[in-house]
Amino acid sequence: LCALSEPYLALTFPHELTHLIFRDIAGKNTIPLWLNEGLANYEANVTSISNDLLIKSIKQGRHILLGDLLRMGSYPEGKEARELFYAQSEKLVEFLITQYGRQKFRKFCEVTFKDRSFKDVISSVYGSDFKDIEDFNIKLVEYTVK
Repeated sequence: LCALSEPYLALTFPHELTHLIFRDIAGKNTIPLWLNEGLANYEANVTSISNDLLIKSIKQGRHILLGDLLRMGSYPEGKEARELFYAQSEKLVEFLITQYGRQKFRKFCEVTFKDRSFKDVISSVYGSDFKDIEDFNIKLVEYTVK
């Protein structure tokens, strides 16, 4: 590891290590793509890199709608679309962890691994925090652009 570059050790290594650990925790369960990449970026601490792109995209109406983000099973094509995907996925994870705590996020992941819909998982884990999925989305966008 000593021979690896500083940027690799600072960003790529923690990102990829998070994937490995998360995969081990999930076992044979499916990890949604947005959750897998969002958590890896969050743990690699690249938040400041992606915030500007995300805020600009939201203000211009070019962001990925929540429903579309949640359904993505493969990476979007094109550099800018992929960067936006990573930024939004990370922001969603950051929002859940920083605003509602790691304990609830851990529960969120456990319930998600049971192949429950996002709407059901939000209701089950964060029912006291959000009235419904629309309320969740509004609070997420408000958190993002603040």
